[in-house]
Amino acid sequence: MNAAAGPPSERILGDEDRKVAAQALLSLLRGPVASVKPPDLTPVLWDGVLAEAARHQVVPILFRRLERPDVRATVPADVYDSLRDMFVLRAFRTTKLMRETAAAIRMLEAAGIRTMVLKGVHLAAAVYPEPAFRGMADVDFMVDRDQLAAAEALFVDQGWGPLPRPDVDRFCEQSNHLAKLWKPGSIVIEIHYHIERPTSPFRIPVSELWANARPVELEGVRTLGLAPEELILHLCIHASYHHRYSRAPLKALLDVRAVAERYGDAIDWPRLRRLATEWGVGRFVYSTLRLANAVLAAPIDERDIAMFERDQADDELVDVAKDYIVTPFVDLPEAYELLAEPVRFRNRLRLLTRSVFLPPVQMRVRYGVKAGSPAVFLYYLLRPFDLLYRRGGLLLGLLLRTRKLQPTLKRERDRRLINHWVDAAHDDPTRLAS
Repeated sequence: MNAAAGPPSERILGDEDRKVAAQALLSLLRGPVASVKPPDLTPVLWDGVLAEAARHQVVPILFRRLERPDVRATVPADVYDSLRDMFVLRAFRTTKLMRETAAAIRMLEAAGIRTMVLKGVHLAAAVYPEPAFRGMADVDFMVDRDQLAAAEALFVDQGWGPLPRPDVDRFCEQSNHLAKLWKPGSIVIEIHYHIERPTSPFRIPVSELWANARPVELEGVRTLGLAPEELILHLCIHASYHHRYSRAPLKALLDVRAVAERYGDAIDWPRLRRLATEWGVGRFVYSTLRLANAVLAAPIDERDIAMFERDQADDELVDVAKDYIVTPFVDLPEAYELLAEPVRFRNRLRLLTRSVFLPPVQMRVRYGVKAGSPAVFLYYLLRPFDLLYRRGGLLLGLLLRTRKLQPTLKRERDRRLINHWVDAAHDDPTRLAS
């Protein structure tokens, strides 16, 4: 494979390169730091590793794992500089975020509102060796349900919005947190009263989350965080049930591994298994722990994972998700996803026709035509040529199911299998307790 010259933004990355780069990233993240081996990659493949690390939101962890001199020597200078710059930017942003989060918690605690940090903030403050390892778009923390309105009022008084705010009780009929709070130049906040929505099929007693919570210190401010067992359960639910192993899946599995590394033998696995059964999340926890072991060599004893009851569908799901997680993502328009289904050519052609000739309202929005203007009908003549110009190669490949697009089609099939697995568990609550 020829290495192209030039910085990362100017080098071309082919489909085969992306697959090799994805596997290379996995090898660099797998297992303890001491096990990382210097990879033999071309500059093009290093570009792919950087792109995949950004997609999975694991750049800071990758950067630190490349610092060992024998590994560092194999990384092209421009790629290493990009990683370092991204790490420094993340570290700066995380420091600012943690400082502002501490100020928010201090304000709430001073008003007599107890707090518990969730997900990213908890992991950054108390689990990962460096806060920058765990990026986050917003800050999640929890207060008691009867203090939601008071907590929101404190932020509104400090200039947070947007205004007007939704009615708290009505909004929380469907949500486990308030509408997002933000103000220019500051963090985005979600104030929770539970870790799951009221419409969730799971049975999670919020009082026990508070009763078993552990102290967490954040920038000199004391708050609470979930106990290790509850934290693992929460992370597993998000990775599998909510995100379906699609949203930055390696980051999600690294979170699980980080908790296992941080707490080690202090994790009470029989208790964790009991809670999973009581909450009705056993299948999701089993599958996510298996994936963390299989994909990232998380330090979780197989005997502990074997304690969870499961069925054949769960083990089959793990096999599907292992490939799905590390297969490079190709964004297929919805119509193309339908065309990827194994249906007859005539049916594919019918789907194609419907996607090309959209209803007039959608055509006006797509091409910026004023409402009521007859000019929209001219775009029906132009649209086939527009689509052929922008998506012709991909479309032809999907129709003919060419070899080049087989990985894309397989990833789409795997996505549908994962969705079916999650939906089946959701629709049959009696199986969630396994």
